[in-house]
Amino acid sequence: PGGDLPGQPPRKRPVDDRGPDCWFCLGSPKVEKHLVITVANQTYLALAKGPLVDDHFLVLPIHHHADSQHLPPDVLGEVEAYKQAIVAYFKGRGKTCVFFERNFRSRHLQLQAIPLRHDASEVERVFVAQGKARGITLKPVDKGETLDGHLGDSD
Repeated sequence: PGGDLPGQPPRKRPVDDRGPDCWFCLGSPKVEKHLVITVANQTYLALAKGPLVDDHFLVLPIHHHADSQHLPPDVLGEVEAYKQAIVAYFKGRGKTCVFFERNFRSRHLQLQAIPLRHDASEVERVFVAQGKARGITLKPVDKGETLDGHLGDSD
């Protein structure tokens, strides 16, 4: 079997239902369920336990998936639907937002959504400059573009 597109090699799809040991698998007793806002078929929306700002949201798969590049299409579709809803929510409050993935100290995808003032046109420049100051090279990814073309096998 090939990858998602004809001629591609099979994609690795790490799924590891760690059950009681994962803070983010919805069935785990470690999930702080009072922070859960809504649950879909494959994903859920929650408030961040240690928010950076008010209205700091997390979009998470119900089961253990390491990152967005390895999500099955049905899970990715729900993530994208939540992203659209979050963008609309912030737009209605005169804000925009930035999304970023985190899976540090956990191999469970956490898509973070942080609201920004609507005039935040300098966000990309600030992210790139702050990354550079810390020895991290950040590359913009166009809307609708996947990370596949930007990552090597070891990334």
